[in-house]
Amino acid sequence: MGPIGYLRVILTAPYENRDSWELNVMHVNGTLYLEEHVSDERLAEKSNMAPRQRLQTYYGYAFESYCTSEEPTRQSGVLSLGGGVPPGWGGDVNTNVQWCSVVRTKLGDMRMIIGGEVDCEIVVGFRTPAGVVTTVQTFKTIQLPRMVRGKANAWDPVVCLDWGYEFLTFLKGVVGNGLAHDDKMVWRVKFRPGTGISAAVLDEAGVEEVVNGEERIGFLPRWYWDEIRRSEEGGGSGQRRE
Repeated sequence: MGPIGYLRVILTAPYENRDSWELNVMHVNGTLYLEEHVSDERLAEKSNMAPRQRLQTYYGYAFESYCTSEEPTRQSGVLSLGGGVPPGWGGDVNTNVQWCSVVRTKLGDMRMIIGGEVDCEIVVGFRTPAGVVTTVQTFKTIQLPRMVRGKANAWDPVVCLDWGYEFLTFLKGVVGNGLAHDDKMVWRVKFRPGTGISAAVLDEAGVEEVVNGEERIGFLPRWYWDEIRRSEEGGGSGQRRE
């Protein structure tokens, strides 16, 4: 999940009643940095996924992979190639491939820089239980809030944005204003449906797990950390609040 992906799960937390999530958080030079943390529990869930659920997951990724393939399907009258694979697509799915944008935006008085996939339109494929796509429909992302406005049991974008602002304000107050704050501190923030948010400082072993043997300070690349330090020494100021 990219940064925009976990921003989405943060904003939609008021409506989440099933899945929990965790973040690593650092507060350096007045800026909050957030990183997704995949817990052992979530890894176990993926490893123990039922075959039918795994197949359903593949259907979704395969549809996205086919729709974004580099070579478009040629209208040759041939419905499929060997093995039932549609023409113009090899059948392989690589979930590590994505098109990312870096976006600067604001939520209330908080400035943010986020990177991830940004879809102007969402292409939805409706399929049979056997995985055969029968209908394709396109939705403009900017129109989604208007589409659900006033409908029973629908999500409210105002609730999502208000919650997101309160969540980031909470993080800034807890992580940034700790009594013994150190820029190298890494916090683990957890969300549990029906319970809420908790935050705790990682011990040395927890930080080492986050570093994972890489050239990093916490989860920040060392080269970036060094640039921040040089900026501080030179009197410069970085981006405020993420």
